[in-house]
Amino acid sequence: MNVNSRENTSNNPALLIVTTNNPFTVSITSPIDGTIAAAPTNITINASASDTDGTVTQIQFFVGTKLVGISTNAPFSAVWSNAPVGLHALTVVARDNGGLMATSSVVNVTINNNLLPVADAHVRDGSYTNTNFGSNTILEEENNNLGNNRDAYLKFGLSNISTNISSAILQVFAGLSGGGTPEFDLYAVTDTNWVK
Repeated sequence: MNVNSRENTSNNPALLIVTTNNPFTVSITSPIDGTIAAAPTNITINASASDTDGTVTQIQFFVGTKLVGISTNAPFSAVWSNAPVGLHALTVVARDNGGLMATSSVVNVTINNNLLPVADAHVRDGSYTNTNFGSNTILEEENNNLGNNRDAYLKFGLSNISTNISSAILQVFAGLSGGGTPEFDLYAVTDTNWVK
């Protein structure tokens, strides 16, 4: 049997090298599954990938089937701007230097119209009239005697609500510091220029 040498002009010997590209993993690290956020909001999506025999060269960020960002360097992240109201499925698709692709598990995120206050405060009468309680974590409410009355205020920003509001429910969590039956009077104020 004759075998061509490397000096032969055609059909010279060659060593065929077969490499493997092992599967790798990718996951969304934040937000976590079940996250609920109030609109309007921007959501930063962070992802992590592990490739034992190569490097991850790109991660694409999806909300449903819509591509919302691409990241080519760790730490991998993208900002989903102006997330609309609804339930959304987030996934990421990663590609490594060998061309292999991997898809993360779905992370479900709910964006709703529950508005958080943009400011809150409570005021007192009597000798506390000019006291600023801005850093308090509790809004005090009391109406029983002169000098010890307290009113609480909540301010909500409605400028980003694009539809007509037909009704709203105010949800508060409160506790009684003494006995008795709680009573609440809710009313709107005309001066909306105050801050905490």
